[in-house]
Amino acid sequence: VMPAGSPYHKKNQIVSPAIYRYELCKKNLKTQVHTMLSDMEIQRDEASYTIDTVNALGDVQGGEDRIALIYGSDILFTILDWKEPEELLRKTSLVV
Repeated sequence: VMPAGSPYHKKNQIVSPAIYRYELCKKNLKTQVHTMLSDMEIQRDEASYTIDTVNALGDVQGGEDRIALIYGSDILFTILDWKEPEELLRKTSLVV
């Protein structure tokens, strides 16, 4: 599980602070022994692009595991405006 850092596509919207979302995930994942929590995105100083995170995870994992992106249905209206959306959809499984 990786809470988003500073999503560039929400720069003009009010979003909850990344550290709050991270701590909320941490609290709720305490009993999930087969689930890992990462702060990779919230540690970035610049805007977060999902494809950059996916590529970085692929480098770490060696590309053996398929990454699942879990989003709300609102993502369907904007994902084609994201950075490299075709590549993102090719490399991941989108769960809505």
